[in-house]
Amino acid sequence: MLKLATQQRLTGETPFTGGEFLEERKQRRLPHILTWKEQNRLLAVASPRVRMLVVLGSESGMRTQEMLQLRWAEVDLENETIHVKKSKTFSGIRAVPISRFLKAELLRWRDLLGPDFPEWVFPQSSNTRHRLQGGRKSWASALKKAGIAYFRQYDLRHCFASRLSAAGA
Repeated sequence: MLKLATQQRLTGETPFTGGEFLEERKQRRLPHILTWKEQNRLLAVASPRVRMLVVLGSESGMRTQEMLQLRWAEVDLENETIHVKKSKTFSGIRAVPISRFLKAELLRWRDLLGPDFPEWVFPQSSNTRHRLQGGRKSWASALKKAGIAYFRQYDLRHCFASRLSAAGA
């Protein structure tokens, strides 16, 4: 804003002229890209809910909040597409293809939820009319059981992107 005010001659000079900015990128935490071996270990020890989050995140590239806000009505298993209707950005509203592995896991998860499955893909265990809000403790516990250093669920999005890139996409 001060640069803009200086350009429009509303102020003489910004106090930040000539100052050095901190190099923010050096301080950023690098995402953990899950190897196939780590993913198999994690899937073997994870609770069904964490397992579904891992598969959905690593197979779709969806943000954590997009996954937690997902409704079964937005999952089109017949046409193998997930319709993301709520996202952080406008460009985040999109159709995501479903892989064979993800489809099998979604069907397994839906069967586990029961014949009268709730509207949310990730419902609260105590009240299935509401969606899951977080689940950090179960995430951390699953990583610890699998012998994997803690990383954010959001990094599954980076994992998906890295795998796509490695495959030449």
